[in-house]
Amino acid sequence: MRAMLLAILLALLAAARAEACSIRDLATEDEKFARAKEVFLARIVRVEETGKAERIGGAEVRTVQATYKLVEVFKGEPKDGDTVLDFVFTPGNCSLGIMPGLYYVFFIVPENRLVLWVNGSRGYINLDGSVPKADFERFRALARKSPSR
Repeated sequence: MRAMLLAILLALLAAARAEACSIRDLATEDEKFARAKEVFLARIVRVEETGKAERIGGAEVRTVQATYKLVEVFKGEPKDGDTVLDFVFTPGNCSLGIMPGLYYVFFIVPENRLVLWVNGSRGYINLDGSVPKADFERFRALARKSPSR
């Protein structure tokens, strides 16, 4: 009985976490790719607090700046060694939780260099896994269809 209650509690917590990000974007991945200025795979080499905050809705959220090494470009003209912004990681704030040494596909929106998962950005630990490989093939296919490549 305790195990069942614990399982229900964990399921409820997981569901709450999944809905905790207050930014809603119901666009498909194709639509997110189309509106992104740049889409690329990069390895993070450094992360630092910016001391600045981004205004999201009615709140100000502290940010980190991450320097990356380009691995593959799917769209746009990102510069090797450039930076992106993410929120300082806290549960529910839409942050990717960027960490040095890991790989990410970043969807850069025209408004800023903020790389939230709701915009399409995502992280990977193992680039040889089936999920990353499928993602990269999908992004390459979208790039071939994209008029602004």
